[in-house]
Amino acid sequence: MKHTFLRKGSLVLALVMVLSAMLSFVGCASKDEYKDFDYFVMDTYVTIRLANAGDDGKLTDEYLAEVADNCAAILAEVDGVISAHNDASDISAFNSDVSVMVGADESLLPLLKTADKITRLTDRAFDYTLGALIELWNVNGGGPVPSESDISYALSHTGADKLKFKGNTIEKIDKNLKIDLGGIGKGHATQLILEYLATTDVKYGIVSLGGNIGVYGAKPDGQTYKIGIRDPEGSGVIGHLYLTSGFVSVSGDYERFFEVDGVRYHHILDAKTGYPADSGIRSVAVYSTNGATADALSTALFVMGVERTMELYESGEITFEAVFVTDDGKVITTPGLSDDVFKMSSVKYKHETAELSTKD
Repeated sequence: MKHTFLRKGSLVLALVMVLSAMLSFVGCASKDEYKDFDYFVMDTYVTIRLANAGDDGKLTDEYLAEVADNCAAILAEVDGVISAHNDASDISAFNSDVSVMVGADESLLPLLKTADKITRLTDRAFDYTLGALIELWNVNGGGPVPSESDISYALSHTGADKLKFKGNTIEKIDKNLKIDLGGIGKGHATQLILEYLATTDVKYGIVSLGGNIGVYGAKPDGQTYKIGIRDPEGSGVIGHLYLTSGFVSVSGDYERFFEVDGVRYHHILDAKTGYPADSGIRSVAVYSTNGATADALSTALFVMGVERTMELYESGEITFEAVFVTDDGKVITTPGLSDDVFKMSSVKYKHETAELSTKD
């Protein structure tokens, strides 16, 4: 298959994209120690930062460019399977009038099963079956606000209970159900890139894919990766995460939205109401050792709010840490984020650590 992606070679463009993203990464190494490659793929801007030193000395620009292009090709291949907006993808085919997909792509089934697990664990705060509702709201196209009857109808064609998995076969109980993996696919793709990089001569690097960042390998100076979390009310950052590995994903009400009569309608929909989530949260950043989990949970926790998030956190069903920015001016972090892992940089927000339950 021939993959199409656009590479941008300008460092200036890279910095513009980083500053406008939901997350940013700050390198401690000099520019001579890494090289940035920028693409537009999976309907978003991607920056791949690769260290130019390997076990046998400095890596050539040609080798790094080949590695980066391979990363972009992996992303294009993922997009060709999971995109709900690519008419040639497996998901688009399944979202048509197909009732059963036999011989589903081997990369699709594990992702769908992860999506299904998180949908159930979060009681649909993340829900990969909201395709019909997402299409109805058309947030990317500017609305309009759908009627209550249309919302009710779209909701009737959602629900993980309307899907069955058996081997490499997927069956829809409701032919009008539509899958949308937009809330998990980029995190999944970021993890695939890091897994590929581990097979190359590149010793460390960072991948920034939309609202997802993955950090790979150990820096020779032993320093951590510094990941900035954007202030949802401006262009600055509210604080930084200092990580040695793993994935960070952010969801916020400022990413994609339209306004009608002064009301903002954002893209993070609540499967229980059919409307944009209203949980008192402006944004949430999730750290996890799994890219798909970080991505899906950033959506789920935005819908759930802090109290329900802490119930999931304490259950031990899934491991994560999170940073919330609330609409009443607070930054709330989960207890596992110590002072050396998360540091505030904004004085306009009050920082609190979410409390653990006192129940036995």
